[in-house]
Amino acid sequence: GVGKTNAAPQFTRKGLSQTTDVKGVPNTISLELSLNVAASDGSVVSVSGLTGSLTPTGSLTLGGADASLFGATAGTGAWDQSAGVLRLTVRSGQSVAPGRVVKVSFTVENPMTVPSPPLTA
Repeated sequence: GVGKTNAAPQFTRKGLSQTTDVKGVPNTISLELSLNVAASDGSVVSVSGLTGSLTPTGSLTLGGADASLFGATAGTGAWDQSAGVLRLTVRSGQSVAPGRVVKVSFTVENPMTVPSPPLTA
């Protein structure tokens, strides 16, 4: 018989823009992304590399056309200041079809200094 193969989740589109790179001021970051597989409720998309932000850990309000797809409360993401990661959890009863371009934005406060690039081995 023919076996079913499950593709590994990958981004088929990733776009990111910001309103400012001025130190210590609020910066709205806009994302456009799509996946090669469906993201069902409970699926998590992590946005990393946002280290040094002055925004404390907690819930961030999302903006953009697709904000309501995410969060325990619609339109929220879970921000981890020390890790520099925003986790977007697909809300209960929601899903994202493969190839659908999802657009969300969020605001964090820029660091007071330019972070050093991560070391690689």
